[in-house]
Amino acid sequence: MRCVVNRVILYVDDNKEDAQLVQRAVATQSFGVEFHAVHDGCEAADWLAGCGNYGDREQFPIPDLLVLDLRMPTNSGFDLMEFVKARRELKKIPIIVYSASEDPADKKQAFMLGANAYVSKADGTDYLMTYVRSVVTSLPPP
Repeated sequence: MRCVVNRVILYVDDNKEDAQLVQRAVATQSFGVEFHAVHDGCEAADWLAGCGNYGDREQFPIPDLLVLDLRMPTNSGFDLMEFVKARRELKKIPIIVYSASEDPADKKQAFMLGANAYVSKADGTDYLMTYVRSVVTSLPPP
């Protein structure tokens, strides 16, 4: 029997190893989520807009939560947050920044662009999962 999936998480990070770590951490949680990962802000923007390779909303639904890195070679996390903020249909999606950057200016800019939380990769996936669980369980019913 298949687990009922209530929520979709889109993880955006060019580091495949980090994506695998987060995917494993999400899989250990007891709530029904579907985890998807893309490798840069351009790919994420296409997913969010439902264009290009991501036009099928059944296969590529609008996520309930974005978890993203800031530093990526093609469109940064900052660029993606600006993209989300500029679109009425997307700007209510909660965003958790999961970044190696400890720079206070990056944290400030992330919150100014709409991040709901900022988690340092140095804190690890357990700490990230605390925020993911909090957001997912506080969302209104699908």
